[in-house]
Amino acid sequence: MIVENSDSSSVQAGQTKLIHQQSRVDYTYHYCFLIPSNQLANSINWLKARLNIVEIEPGRIVQRFESWNADSVYFYDGSGNLAEFIVRYDLKNEGAGKFDLFNLLCVNEIGMPVSNGKRHE
Repeated sequence: MIVENSDSSSVQAGQTKLIHQQSRVDYTYHYCFLIPSNQLANSINWLKARLNIVEIEPGRIVQRFESWNADSVYFYDGSGNLAEFIVRYDLKNEGAGKFDLFNLLCVNEIGMPVSNGKRHE
């Protein structure tokens, strides 16, 4: 569910409520959604029908993380933020059916870069 008003919007992503607040300063973020461990291929097809997926290198869109036993796929949201779907196979959280936004289990990570280690307010 998405709720919007003049200066913010929120979306429920599984267990996480993600709120975007309008700012006078442009920020770029990275955020990642955990999806069921058997839904990577379906999520890629779902994304391809809606936007361009980031190529990590020519012809490769899936990033493998051996130490986490995980795979990720990256894309940009409408504001230019780098977003990610990740599957963590050890969680054994398989989902049934076609992939859609209801398969988002939670926000898995958020990266908020800063310049020179200084906090922006």
